[in-house]
Amino acid sequence: MGELKNIDISKINAYLSHKNYELKGKVVYYASLFNILIPFLGIIYGFTSVISYVVAFIIAVVCIMFMIYFKTKVSQTQKNIIFNFSVAMVFMSINLCYISCVFFSQTTIGVLFPLLFYAVSVPLIAFLIIKSECKKIMDGSCKKKNFANSRITYFSVFGAGLGIVISRFVENQLNDAIVLGICFGALGIIISLFSVFFVKWYCYVLIEKATE
Repeated sequence: MGELKNIDISKINAYLSHKNYELKGKVVYYASLFNILIPFLGIIYGFTSVISYVVAFIIAVVCIMFMIYFKTKVSQTQKNIIFNFSVAMVFMSINLCYISCVFFSQTTIGVLFPLLFYAVSVPLIAFLIIKSECKKIMDGSCKKKNFANSRITYFSVFGAGLGIVISRFVENQLNDAIVLGICFGALGIIISLFSVFFVKWYCYVLIEKATE
């Protein structure tokens, strides 16, 4: 996002004007609460190892501390809400990929392949979506009002298609754990697209610097 530092501020204003919806602070709490629930899904399903309980407890504590910090220490400006929401959604993506690996660990697929797949695909997709959004701003496409359709739709279709392909690949050993692993993994990949909100946050940072 560093390339945005020296562009015409009118392009950034045009981008924010186009993306003129405002987030409320409650979205940060909703995302954090969902993050607390995700690790317990494996436990509810029956994966009651000591590690599962420890991870679920640690995540719950971290999310609660995050919500308390956001409530007491963070001013409720749009810039701060967007940043904290982005952090919560990135963590949610990782969280969903984690629970996907938990489900896969109970099958013959194991945890190594899904773990490596998520370790590569999630950062890559986040990078590409941020890079794409920055290019829109730099090209002035926001100013010209010719935005392309949201890539979230395309990647959602990709995630669903990927799930179908994988399920076909493993259909001879398909069971509930594999289905849930695929579903949570695809959802984790889709949620990684919310990293695009970091671009909007950074735009607010640049505008603040320009007006100082």
